[in-house]
Amino acid sequence: MRASDEKLAKALHDAELHEMAAKAEAGYYNEFFGELVLPMHGLMADLITAGTPRALLLVELVKRGDFDATDAEAEEWADSLKQQQPMVRP
Repeated sequence: MRASDEKLAKALHDAELHEMAAKAEAGYYNEFFGELVLPMHGLMADLITAGTPRALLLVELVKRGDFDATDAEAEEWADSLKQQQPMVRP
């Protein structure tokens, strides 16, 4: 599990949002490797939908950037792009 996913999952477990934590553990909300185009927006929407006081506190932490991808994750993503085969035009 990547560092940002682990940090987010722990915060979600602490807030008793275990289903969301499982998604975080799987990388669903990861800025570079997740399934969402705008993962932090999706995360905030899910937290607002949960609506608990602890979930709404986490929204503020997301806005502050507490769960953003790390520099190492950004480098990992950039390296993965370098390894892709270039597109060849016919």
